[in-house]
Amino acid sequence: MEIETAPIVFVSKSSVGQQSTKNNNSVITEEDFLDETRFEKRDIRIASDPVGYGFVIRGDGPCYVKVVDPTGPAASAGLKEGHYIYAVNYKPVVKMHHKKLAHVILASNGYVRLTVYAKREADS
Repeated sequence: MEIETAPIVFVSKSSVGQQSTKNNNSVITEEDFLDETRFEKRDIRIASDPVGYGFVIRGDGPCYVKVVDPTGPAASAGLKEGHYIYAVNYKPVVKMHHKKLAHVILASNGYVRLTVYAKREADS
């Protein structure tokens, strides 16, 4: 895998130790997700492939999906860039830093169920 110049975490087995970063532009709070006019809740189940789950996360609460590999398992399951990760396997992770969240996702042993919030089109 190529090393990124930006400090991000690619959710794969080989990249958990990369440098962390803060999402300084984030003004989204946990309470914002309750506003159904702005956010839509989705549950997504992703089965990993030999490389990982195929997406990049950033942020330190809430974390969000920065990049989705278009040929990877996350894309096939419906995960999209910009989704905010609220829970992993039904456990809330909304205040978790992306580095720790990557470990939680990778510990899911082959598949992970994400509860995500997507911004509605009018709010994007």
